[in-house]
Amino acid sequence: MSQAKELAKANDAVQVLKPIIELVKRGDQVTPETVQALARDLASVPQLRRDNDALKSALADASKRADAFKQLEARAREINPNDPPAALRRGLELLASVGEARAADLQARSELLTRLEKVARTVEPNAQPQATIESALSSMQGAKQAGIDAKMGGRIREQVAVLRETEQEINKSLNAAFGDKLKAWGADLEPGTLTLRFQKEGVLFEKGSDIPKRDFKLILNELFPEYLKILSKYRDDLEEVRIEGHTSSEWADPPDKMGDYFQNMRLSQARTRAVLEYGLTQTALAKDKELQDWARKLITANGLSSSRPRENNGVEDQDASRRVEFRVLTRAKEQLLKIVDPGAR
Repeated sequence: MSQAKELAKANDAVQVLKPIIELVKRGDQVTPETVQALARDLASVPQLRRDNDALKSALADASKRADAFKQLEARAREINPNDPPAALRRGLELLASVGEARAADLQARSELLTRLEKVARTVEPNAQPQATIESALSSMQGAKQAGIDAKMGGRIREQVAVLRETEQEINKSLNAAFGDKLKAWGADLEPGTLTLRFQKEGVLFEKGSDIPKRDFKLILNELFPEYLKILSKYRDDLEEVRIEGHTSSEWADPPDKMGDYFQNMRLSQARTRAVLEYGLTQTALAKDKELQDWARKLITANGLSSSRPRENNGVEDQDASRRVEFRVLTRAKEQLLKIVDPGAR
């Protein structure tokens, strides 16, 4: 390692003495002045190199700046072909004005914060101003939400009152039309749910059959046209009229709970379809095309098997479970949802 260093030093010395060696080779006289001038030249070489490198860097930077300015000038010329520099100046002025506006805004915010902190210290001298301000905002938000909730609650109560009034009017109209006939039909009208229930044994269907009996058809002849005419007065408030078919849980002997359930499901679905088809096509409703078309969009047939049995003292009442129900559903949920969530559909 030391030999390599000595060789490097010797090589540097040779490089320094090389100009003198060349003078000697040519036979030129080597004087002290010559050596001094040569030493000065050699000493200035590093600085010259540094100056040269700095000049190259400055030239490269200037070239980049010139290219960038050419690009800016080209874009400025697109904005103002007659005076590109004016476009550049205008752009800088706009930026300056934005900067001034931001500075003014920050200054105003700072002054406001200072005033708020001063007020906060008068409210809670020992508390951090930020905590006092946050507490005040929380109180405001709570009061605002309480006001919103109170207002919403009032609107909901108003809407519920309107819905109840509508349901009462529908119930009153149905009672006026069919009240005197319900007993003869073996039916009852449940006002709370607007459900017209037929459950008189031996009137609706033969056992295991989905064909309405003659007496039930006569009832449907009276019911359907007048029933739909009454409901049409409230069409804007109605969501659906469901014809629901219900059976008892029995079917086979011995009983098979799951098998009996599906056998009764098929039967209850077939019966409700038969009631709907007869009411729409075989009663006087068929002659009123406008009312018939509206009823077709409103009424659905729903077979529910034995899923909703009627009970007596906790025990299934099989006779009462075999029934057909006409259930009116209003748009109560939809109208209340509009209040709670106005964006909901």
